[in-house]
Amino acid sequence: MSGVARTHRLCATRISCAFRTISEEAALVIAGLVPEQELLREAVEVEDTVTTTDNQTRREARRPAREKSISRWQERWDSATSGRWTHDRIPVLSPCLERRNGQVDFYLTQNSSGHGCFRSYLKKYGNDTSDGCPYCGSGI
Repeated sequence: MSGVARTHRLCATRISCAFRTISEEAALVIAGLVPEQELLREAVEVEDTVTTTDNQTRREARRPAREKSISRWQERWDSATSGRWTHDRIPVLSPCLERRNGQVDFYLTQNSSGHGCFRSYLKKYGNDTSDGCPYCGSGI
């Protein structure tokens, strides 16, 4: 993993207030950050469009390039093998990226990622002895 990719993942993890065990795909989706590969492709596409057409500005070229990036990211998200818990909760990226209100916080990220103070998760990493509910005994 390159330094840029590591930094991008770290930013997504921090923005989403997630544990470090969250998958990169899930962290990016919850944080609403486009993957760095798609950002690079987008920048190249914008530059190619601007240099090949005389009348189009960068601002005009960005919108279709961003739409293609989101489309490619959606395909990547649908075929990813990790982050399936998050994919069940956020299957379509557009509404998550276009939201205008609300913030991502620790509790929302726990629910969206399945990585949190859930007994089953805590037992998996040796921080609890049982994966059942302490009150009723059922599995969580």
